[in-house]
Amino acid sequence: MVIARIEALISGHGEVEALRRAEAYIEAGADAIMIHSSQKSFDEIRSFMLQYGKFVKRVPVVAVPSSYFTVTEADLFESGVSICIYANHMLRAAYPRMKEVAEQILRASTGAYVQHMLSPVKTIINLLPNAGAKQDIPLRYGAVSSVALLPVAAVDAVDLVSQLKNNGIQNFFGVPDSVLKPFCDVLGGCGAGETHVISCNEGAALATASGWHLATGDVPVVYFQNSGLGNTINPLMSLCHPEAFSIPLVLLIGWRGEPSVRDEPQHRAQGRQMVPMLDSCEIEVHEMPQDTEGAVAILVRATKSARDTRRPVAVLVRQGTFAAAGPSPMDEVMRVPPGADRVVSTLTRRAALEAIVELMWESDDFVVSTTGYTSRELYGIREARAQNAGDGDVRAAGGELYMVGSMGHALSIAQGVALAQPKRRVWCIDGDGAQLMHMGSLVSTRALRLDNLVHVLLNNSCHESVGGQRTAATQYMGIGSDACHVDFSQIARAAGYSHVLRATTSAELCGFNLLDHSMHQGSMFLELVTCVDPAANKKLGRPTDLFMANLKGAACAFLQKGCE
Repeated sequence: MVIARIEALISGHGEVEALRRAEAYIEAGADAIMIHSSQKSFDEIRSFMLQYGKFVKRVPVVAVPSSYFTVTEADLFESGVSICIYANHMLRAAYPRMKEVAEQILRASTGAYVQHMLSPVKTIINLLPNAGAKQDIPLRYGAVSSVALLPVAAVDAVDLVSQLKNNGIQNFFGVPDSVLKPFCDVLGGCGAGETHVISCNEGAALATASGWHLATGDVPVVYFQNSGLGNTINPLMSLCHPEAFSIPLVLLIGWRGEPSVRDEPQHRAQGRQMVPMLDSCEIEVHEMPQDTEGAVAILVRATKSARDTRRPVAVLVRQGTFAAAGPSPMDEVMRVPPGADRVVSTLTRRAALEAIVELMWESDDFVVSTTGYTSRELYGIREARAQNAGDGDVRAAGGELYMVGSMGHALSIAQGVALAQPKRRVWCIDGDGAQLMHMGSLVSTRALRLDNLVHVLLNNSCHESVGGQRTAATQYMGIGSDACHVDFSQIARAAGYSHVLRATTSAELCGFNLLDHSMHQGSMFLELVTCVDPAANKKLGRPTDLFMANLKGAACAFLQKGCE
């Protein structure tokens, strides 16, 4: 084939000249054309392809996204590009790695610490043609147009768990995740011979699973969303690593923000760095196939590898891997069997948030709200109220930070604001699942003497935004004599909060005179036991980037005011 390379865009002659050359090359008999661009965005190539698509006579188009590297193959193919060339990526990737290996050897005066960066000599030899070595096809993390046109299978979570049990894989520890929702739902009904533990955070799940292995010799599965990988780094490196206690585990990780898949801002960086982070922890990585038999096979293979190497092995799960689940666990969250120690609430999250907004509306109070539906609903309430008031200055009197990501850290952020602004009332609107992740932060309120902090805990007994699975505190609630209830209010009292209140109805909440001056002499903890409303969640919007930009200005203003 003869492929004609067009440099008109690179040389500054523009799109019209590029199209003229394309037409001339096609008439001259070129089998394909290659359009090149030095721009950092795909806009220039997209515009060219739009006009090129109007040609009567066309040939395949080649694109080389070296400078506009954020484009996905799906975007390229959708625009009409037929071939994508990653021109010099391998060479450019090899040099930094070689430099890193050289620096490590020079620093340590030995090659002992770079072995994990090197391929075995046998692997290098087998790269040569006709070496007789069977080679696996590398994993493709991005979408490929030809594959996308084929029917996509899906993993049946019920069948998967059943087959895993038949293969001796029946001990699961983790934190619920939306990508793994069908899998988590099935684990919620684990039967005899199976172990399922919902942990407070991902690191705790890893540690509990490690203890299980030390006591039984089994290789447990630890599941979580990749946004929680940071919580696992300490036990991964100082507990499970072969140079520590060498503990074999299978990490089943929901892959939010994977490359080439659009996702929310808080997931993009984590998704993009997922494989490099695991690689830096010297963890073998697999990807779960999108069919049940393949999923079983890869988990069995990962378990064997973990056992043989005595170290953790990761299996990444892409969005859409599991078939749609049945009824949501939310449908069962508020169902209480006879004898269960459980308070049934009639207080909705929206009613609770509207009452709180009413208290802080015309003040300069600052509010930090936890990630998930809470921030989304609070944002909607405040925006609607500001629009109805018709006065942007009213809302700007205070400030708010709507958390996305960083689950479990809302209280610590609020404590930082309260510490820096001791004369300003600061609200932290938290959730029970998030609070459980970093419960130790409760004690800092008293230790730092944050008398201007109001800590509101919305307790709905579940991880609502990822599918309604129960939390570590409520996993066994309502199951016969094992029914239990964690009293967050008592924990807050023990942690030293000055005022502790609890409400399960709107009437109880309205009965608290939170504007009473005496109630602001010291820190306050307000537990609001709320019910779940799945229908309402579907209508929630998301905080906009523009609003967050305005918030930064407001934050600077109140910090300056405090300094004055």
